[in-house]
Amino acid sequence: MNYFPCPTHNGHMLSIVCADKQCNETLLICPLCEHAEHQNHQTLPLKIMLQSVESANNNTNEQSAYSILDVSLFLDRSHSECLRTVQKFNESLENTSKQLMKKVDSYYLDLKNQLKAFANSKIPLDYLLDLVNSYTDFPQYKKNIQQILDQFAFSNGIASRQSIDSAIMNACKTQFGQLNDQLIDLQNEFDGKVENLGNLFKAQPIAAVDLAQSISFQFSPQFKGANITISGQNLIAEQKTSESNGQRFTICEPCIPRNGVYKFGFKVIKYAGWIGVGVCHREVIVSANYKFNYTNIGHGSYLISNNSYSWSHLQKDLNSAHKSFDFGVGDIIIIEVDIPKKRITWQKKKTLTKFTMNLDTIQDLYPCANLCSPGDTVELINKIEA
Repeated sequence: MNYFPCPTHNGHMLSIVCADKQCNETLLICPLCEHAEHQNHQTLPLKIMLQSVESANNNTNEQSAYSILDVSLFLDRSHSECLRTVQKFNESLENTSKQLMKKVDSYYLDLKNQLKAFANSKIPLDYLLDLVNSYTDFPQYKKNIQQILDQFAFSNGIASRQSIDSAIMNACKTQFGQLNDQLIDLQNEFDGKVENLGNLFKAQPIAAVDLAQSISFQFSPQFKGANITISGQNLIAEQKTSESNGQRFTICEPCIPRNGVYKFGFKVIKYAGWIGVGVCHREVIVSANYKFNYTNIGHGSYLISNNSYSWSHLQKDLNSAHKSFDFGVGDIIIIEVDIPKKRITWQKKKTLTKFTMNLDTIQDLYPCANLCSPGDTVELINKIEA
């Protein structure tokens, strides 16, 4: 491919790209620029950068492949589908209502027919008395006497007429009352479900979606204190000896990229003395032989510890300061590294308590744990669940 000449260094071509987000210099540079103003910056050959972008574009995952137009069309289609669903629901509701009305009519007619049949079978008392007084057939005589007894109660030889009609009225009131109560319960249950469904129609701000990325970090078998053991597919680190003044750091890989927001966590498996979790500048920690030189800033790490202390490479007021939150066995500490904002945030999953400090994003950052006492054990968590 053809390159433009470097305006600063004659005879050299602009064949390199500076991809460092913090760089305020030119974007396209030559090899001499790379070893001058852009020393220690994140650079790569322009040709390789373009090939990498083309490859990434061809293998883009579904989520990042969507454009704003795609999302807009999706919303249009979803809107139409929801309206059709509501229309079907309305039709079904009308049909159900008609069926209920038919059932109520059938219920009413059944009781009405029973009442009519009872009225037709009921012989007037005067007529019964006439039949008894002029009986000719004994079986019919006994039947007439029984029908008279059905309408009266006797106490101390005194007859009192029973209100059969009132009993029928009470039976009908009871049955229709029960039916109406059940219909009201059905209406209340339906209203409650509709009210609950109302919460579905409150659109949440799409900008509030968690855009933090995740990377499959692992504890490095190489970059750690000599007496720290790594196990569980390089996701568990345990301190085997007392290292109050010794090799306490265990560092994860790979390096956190120089752009974007990244989220991971540490779970405390066992606590014996002192545990710190966060990120570090690996070169600084390695040069200190994995010791925790926390007395002054510039020690290379950004940590919070189980005793509510914070430890900052940059900020004096947050270094060796009792300003964070405590944690213990079983707690999961979620860590979010926001490179554009140069910020790290810790969150205790159980209580949602948060603590934040600034980061130096010019130097490479790596997740890390600081284990002081024998038995101190943490597990690295890459998949953070809500």
